[in-house]
Amino acid sequence: MQVTTTYRYEFTASFCEALDQFAKLHRYSDRKVFKEEWILWAEEEKEWIEQESDALRASGYTGDTLDKMFKSARYYYRKKDIIEKEKVQRKSYVKVGAELLKEMDEYIREHMEMKPHDCYTSFCARFHEELVVDMRELGEEKMKKTFKNRRTILQKSCACV
Repeated sequence: MQVTTTYRYEFTASFCEALDQFAKLHRYSDRKVFKEEWILWAEEEKEWIEQESDALRASGYTGDTLDKMFKSARYYYRKKDIIEKEKVQRKSYVKVGAELLKEMDEYIREHMEMKPHDCYTSFCARFHEELVVDMRELGEEKMKKTFKNRRTILQKSCACV
């Protein structure tokens, strides 16, 4: 059985929210005032901080938990964006047909020794008539990217065998 190593120990959601509120409240305080306010806040929330510390230690964290909390508030939560960014509309996914993928795979297996660019150029030249419709639907970049991804996948699977 393989033991996985944890590199990032996270606080509970409610504690993260409390750190975020504290950091937003003292966002524009200089470091001395921030530190003083932190000490006061930590004294007020002593029990909660102990519970979080116990939970972190139970999950394997060995460092100073209070220092981790302070650094999170000071250097992460304090600098989070105040205004949420606009969500970008994702492009709709264009699916490549199974028949075209099969043709690509067969061609790639037969010409594995060629460079990826040369293999793609040769594929396009060989199947030019059949690809005209697919090129119009998918676009040149999508076709090229799909071909090179298929080549990489097949190359890795052949290397593992």
